[in-house]
Amino acid sequence: MSFEPSKQYLGDGVYLTVNAHEIILTTENGIIATNTVVMEHRDLIKLVELYNYAIILFNEEQDALRDPSDTEGT
Repeated sequence: MSFEPSKQYLGDGVYLTVNAHEIILTTENGIIATNTVVMEHRDLIKLVELYNYAIILFNEEQDALRDPSDTEGT
């Protein structure tokens, strides 16, 4: 089974390439990659854990800011 790398544009000059062994993030100026971050499986797991934690914090902050008299969200 072959795996063909896929390059996706994320925005602001950031690209993500996935291959069978790693995820590669690059920043590009239109000509060359100016910065590269290579993430192996364990790095991706940690990133997902941190993302989930950030979502929890964001939701808690939104709940704290919500007007208690606003019953539309419940």
